[in-house]
Amino acid sequence: MKYLSRASQSVFALAVLGLSACTSVPLTSLPRLQGLNPTQMDFSEVRVALRVQEGFRLEKDTVTLSMDLTNETQWLDLSEQFPLDIRQRDDDPFLNRQAKPGFTIYEFQIRPEDATRARKLQAVVADLKRRSESGETPKEKHSFSLSVNFKPCLEKGANPFRNARVTVYLRPDPADAYFKLVKERKFDMAGDTIGQIKTCAGD
Repeated sequence: MKYLSRASQSVFALAVLGLSACTSVPLTSLPRLQGLNPTQMDFSEVRVALRVQEGFRLEKDTVTLSMDLTNETQWLDLSEQFPLDIRQRDDDPFLNRQAKPGFTIYEFQIRPEDATRARKLQAVVADLKRRSESGETPKEKHSFSLSVNFKPCLEKGANPFRNARVTVYLRPDPADAYFKLVKERKFDMAGDTIGQIKTCAGD
């Protein structure tokens, strides 16, 4: 499953990709999206959180962060996939306020062994912008995209035909607070293209 919102800035356009158009992104989050600068972010420090309805669970290897870099003339198309590790939740004030009965909030981070790969991609993004602004290369719009993909499992005894309600949060930098990337959506877990939902391990 993916999530979509789009914002643009000067030479570079920033796109946060997802399931549907900007209607899934809260209006209060749009300034945060527009303010994201992929040339200054430390991609290895990006964190993702998901609030998932009870009956469904996120386990190891169930959440992936995709980063893509393309340009308008299509000569550039870089894509990296980062399986995320579940981390012990910090005492984050924003996520604490997002907690509600019947839901669990999971927090994820890029694996330490993938940190170098993430930073190399960020260096490519920064270099492209530098060369474009200095005139070394023709000025054209590049698009950097973040996609959050998840595949929950079904807890023992839960209804496999029940729609799962999921909310996605993003923390782009350690100095930043989380914000709601995608407001709560219902997903048809039985009929979705992610395939047949699996029972959670150990259940």
